[in-house]
Amino acid sequence: MAVDFTSAGGGMSQSQSIEMSQENETSYSSGIELGFQGGVGAGGVTVGISGSEGYEAGYVYTTTSGSSYTAEMQNMPKEAEDYGYGMSWKLFTHEGSYVNSNGKTVKFPVVDYLVTDVMTPPTIPSDFRQDYSASTRDSVALEWEYDDPSKVECFNIYRLLTIDGRTYDTLAGIVPSYEGIKNDRDSYT
Repeated sequence: MAVDFTSAGGGMSQSQSIEMSQENETSYSSGIELGFQGGVGAGGVTVGISGSEGYEAGYVYTTTSGSSYTAEMQNMPKEAEDYGYGMSWKLFTHEGSYVNSNGKTVKFPVVDYLVTDVMTPPTIPSDFRQDYSASTRDSVALEWEYDDPSKVECFNIYRLLTIDGRTYDTLAGIVPSYEGIKNDRDSYT
């Protein structure tokens, strides 16, 4: 049993529910009928008596048991949506089991969730650094390595400025990935 994937923008929570129920019904019915007849006759006249008695009984025993499972997931703040964060998720159940101390297998429902379509913005490379030897008074030379230029379109370089505790970013340059130079470590700089 599963619920469809759910996806939405940041700043909100989403919930999904699964309801499981099991119904058992036992019924019983029984009946008895007793009939009798009697008659006497003499001289061409016959008198008779007939009668019957009946009894019927039955019952139905129905049990229903169920559980409802609800999951709620908080999305990223709405402000994070512009930076490329997102995901889809769904709630589902499957059967788990274990063998108890009497050697009997006990089955139980397991409620779980699955996350897919995770979207995150690119991260700053761990080896991002300034090349002081190539930097000048009017420019800053930056270096970092990446493995496959076909997986990257470009690198956006931002200048951050903090004034009175507020941070502002300005696009300082765009470096196309094909401008990288293959180095002796089989990656690009």
